Amino acid sequence: MWKYFLIIIAIFAFISCDDTSGKNKVPEVPPITAQGNNSDVVNYGIGGIIYEYYLLKDNFVLENEAMIMQHALAMQKGIDTLDLKTVQGTNSDKNKTTQLVSEIGQALVTLMREKDMEAQRRPFQTISDKLYDLIKSVRFDKQIIYHEHCPMAFKETGANWLSNTPDIKNPYIPKKMIECGEVLDTLDFTRSE
Repeated sequence: MWKYFLIIIAIFAFISCDDTSGKNKVPEVPPITAQGNNSDVVNYGIGGIIYEYYLLKDNFVLENEAMIMQHALAMQKGIDTLDLKTVQGTNSDKNKTTQLVSEIGQALVTLMREKDMEAQRRPFQTISDKLYDLIKSVRFDKQIIYHEHCPMAFKETGANWLSNTPDIKNPYIPKKMIECGEVLDTLDFTRSE
């Protein structure tokens, strides 16, 4: 079943990244591991959302407006179709997860309504913060995720984002300070506890 999921992601990535010049090359996302605490349905859904998030973040780094909108829309579709019935945890945990998914969806709608890339970065910050909370809440254990921070973003109020590598590629001020930032946290639920 994972094989089909990875094939679909590969096809989507190939189609959505139709850039033959290599100018807008997006780094590869590390593979998702095979075994976990949540159901396959939850893992596929959240894995797909994280995948689209990384592409969204990378296109903020590249400042590619068309691809930002494309990946925000794809991420929104993932949020809209996410089946949370089999999320592990208490009723309180499940309610928190449902709330976070709703807040991510609302921020994506706001991002897609904005016409200016700088204005889109505010809801992107919300998406980043809520997705971080969601990953922690469901203990997504299919890959290691880095929570990164730039203290200079938004006139030195700071902002966070998620990455699939510990390397800093700042999506908030990429032209001036692409390497400004630090890793705040490493989410690694891939190890058995």
